[in-house]
Amino acid sequence: MTLTLTITSDYASQLREQAHQAGLTLDEYAVRILEQAALSEQATKKGGAMDARALMRLPHAKRQRALMEAVGAALPAYEADQALPPSQRVLTPDLENGDFYEYGN
Repeated sequence: MTLTLTITSDYASQLREQAHQAGLTLDEYAVRILEQAALSEQATKKGGAMDARALMRLPHAKRQRALMEAVGAALPAYEADQALPPSQRVLTPDLENGDFYEYGN
């Protein structure tokens, strides 16, 4: 399939530089970006996990929606964990009894 894109010269320069750093031609790099975006979209639709890089590649509105969906999915488990006595919690530490690690000490 052949696809023609019209982009600004600034963006084209950035893409050329990124392609060069990746050791790819501009065409190869563009295909890689499009394939990654399609895979990220498929994972999101299937309810699959998305890594941080895939999340950051999403447009702002989609990224916000994905984060809010993740929060909604995690909320019941978080609330159930909070309902337990601190010593029995799995998701949240018992900070009152030193159930945490301070880095650098």
